[in-house]
Amino acid sequence: RGAGLLRLEAGKLIAPASEPDPSPSVTALPPGRRIRALREAADGALWLATEAGVSRFIGRELTTLTQRDGLLDNSTFDLWFDPDGTLWIATDGGLQRLRDGHLRGFTTRDGLSSNQIRALYRDRAGSFWVGTQGGGLNRLRAEAGPSRDAAESTAPPQPVGTLETSETFVIGVLDAARGLSSNIVNAILEDLSLIHISEP
Repeated sequence: RGAGLLRLEAGKLIAPASEPDPSPSVTALPPGRRIRALREAADGALWLATEAGVSRFIGRELTTLTQRDGLLDNSTFDLWFDPDGTLWIATDGGLQRLRDGHLRGFTTRDGLSSNQIRALYRDRAGSFWVGTQGGGLNRLRAEAGPSRDAAESTAPPQPVGTLETSETFVIGVLDAARGLSSNIVNAILEDLSLIHISEP
């Protein structure tokens, strides 16, 4: 089981048992819940992708979104914030968008190659990359970005490299048949000129 959320302070890891008055960021999360990713929002809130939903810490308040609140799946793996505050959530049931308090899901019905989402990244050109378990890497429209619904975009898709194009908001898929060594993408990172992909 996971140890929950720890805090690094003055070179030391602070755990709940070592503090007489632990911070809420340590104690509020149910013990043993695995944290797979964390992001800080513009308002200072800390968002956590866990195996049991998405949790948000702000001040001494903890809230958790689960399937009962509209999540596609409670098992979440990655998070990404757009500059406008839109939060993207990688779940085992598809890609989820949280904007202005409203959840919207995107699945294979919308063109994704898999509903098991593992990694999220928006590059400097504005394209949004979605790594999956079993479906390789998806690239979403740069001109509209996934911050808008596919129906809002009127620009044609712009394929890149050997990506297979689609008429949906997904403009391409890169998988094992098109050069990847595996259809599992666990992490995505960009440097000055390249997109790096972590595979098993």
